[in-house]
Amino acid sequence: SFIDDQYTSADNAANREIASYDLWNLRVGYDAQRYALQAFVENLADEEYSSGVENLETFYTGFQRAVGRPRWAGVRAELKF
Repeated sequence: SFIDDQYTSADNAANREIASYDLWNLRVGYDAQRYALQAFVENLADEEYSSGVENLETFYTGFQRAVGRPRWAGVRAELKF
């Protein structure tokens, strides 16, 4: 998915803008009558991106940046009763 530039303040301050980024996810699975299996990879390209910016000027000088999750993978198993 593509996430366009975002402002994190009501006044659209340039120093509080989050740059655009692309996230690619992959999921494959098998679904049977009694069970289901899935394997997935999130953030396939290991894109480094910000997911938020917080103004700390009330207490400190500067901003806090929330960093998005790096590439991660997993499996999921489901047993149907």
